[in-house]
Amino acid sequence: MEAMRAAGVLVPRDVSVIGFDGTSFCDLVSPQITSVQVPLREIGARAVELLHRQIETDHVSDEHVAFAPQMRVRASCAPPKK
Repeated sequence: MEAMRAAGVLVPRDVSVIGFDGTSFCDLVSPQITSVQVPLREIGARAVELLHRQIETDHVSDEHVAFAPQMRVRASCAPPKK
């Protein structure tokens, strides 16, 4: 965003910016960055469960596990220009 600002490109007037993982950094910059967030604790807990099951049973699971991401909209995004 600094490079865009230096080039005269303004966020979100000229371009929207979206990040991933929703770290606290998203709230510390200006404008605050819109971010896709994933449930990291839930992912970690499920991974531990699967690993524990594999250790206990000596069976590698091919189970598919999906977690729903959430979009946290902040000031770095704007609707498309018409």
